[in-house]
Amino acid sequence: MANFKLVKMPIALHEKSELCQYYLHCDYDLKILRRFEYTNSRFYQQKFIFAFVAISFFSIDILMSVEQKEDTETVTVTYWNGRGRCEPIRMLLAASGVKFTNVFFENPEQWNKLQKSGKLEYGQVPLVEMDGLNLVQSSAICYYIARKYDLYPTGKSIEDVKKAYTVDQVFEATKDCRGSLAGFPFTLNVSQIFNEYEKKLKPRYLKKWDELILQNPEKSGFIVGKTATMADVCIFEILDYLQAVVGEEQYLQIVKNLNAVQALPEKILSLGWMKEYIKKRNSTKLSWEAYAKSVQRVAFDSFFEIVYLIRSIRISYQIKKTFQISLIIFILNDETELLEEQE
Repeated sequence: MANFKLVKMPIALHEKSELCQYYLHCDYDLKILRRFEYTNSRFYQQKFIFAFVAISFFSIDILMSVEQKEDTETVTVTYWNGRGRCEPIRMLLAASGVKFTNVFFENPEQWNKLQKSGKLEYGQVPLVEMDGLNLVQSSAICYYIARKYDLYPTGKSIEDVKKAYTVDQVFEATKDCRGSLAGFPFTLNVSQIFNEYEKKLKPRYLKKWDELILQNPEKSGFIVGKTATMADVCIFEILDYLQAVVGEEQYLQIVKNLNAVQALPEKILSLGWMKEYIKKRNSTKLSWEAYAKSVQRVAFDSFFEIVYLIRSIRISYQIKKTFQISLIIFILNDETELLEEQE
């Protein structure tokens, strides 16, 4: 008789769901089939075919149910109503086509309640709730999203490993490059941001990313390979942030002659629901001042009683040269950021 059983597939039909790694398999005895052939027992053949078709439709229904469940899964992102350290995460989700719900901090009570919930592994935000997990630590969250939604190179060949390394180093560099942008709402010093990018960060980061894109043998307009990766999305996030801070005219001056970098935003905006997300974000975001006050009201009243917000301390002194010491303490995410002495 035919033996129907559940067998694990060697390759998942749908990597996003563990249930989809199984399918109903009919393991039948070849002798029975030969007997069907010899006896020409149409009755048994019809019964067998009917059962197999019924099982097939049943298995398809299972797969469709799983897919529908995944499509309706709620993804929640908890942070302040501002960019901070969370915006790369939001953009990676949007680029992946994943709809999500923002939960914004408005008062210390929200933070205290979240702390008691046990969802924050290290007592810090952003927090992303998805796949039954409470994801924390911004870089780890970015890698999780990128790997799940094909924004990260896969494979074990040396070429794949090299691509993964390039994506890693660019992603880590974007965190350094956006440091002053993350602090902008607390200083509101546009000229400082412009000068820093024009004189220091453009040659150090933007030009190198432009060269990497041009050197990509695929000529896709991305850092590596034929499609976008988390590195491209995070570069775009910096460009988007920079333009919002300095304005279009000064932004164009900064990216002048960086043709590959200038062309990147259009490519990223075509991914997922990125355009829709940015439009929605811009219509609901707080002003820079309101965002800074929100962080101060929630974070600094809740985190440290002895650590208070130092919006901007600038000490100028003359010892052969004039040094400007900028000390800004942020508690926006994973760690305290300290912008150290700049010449």
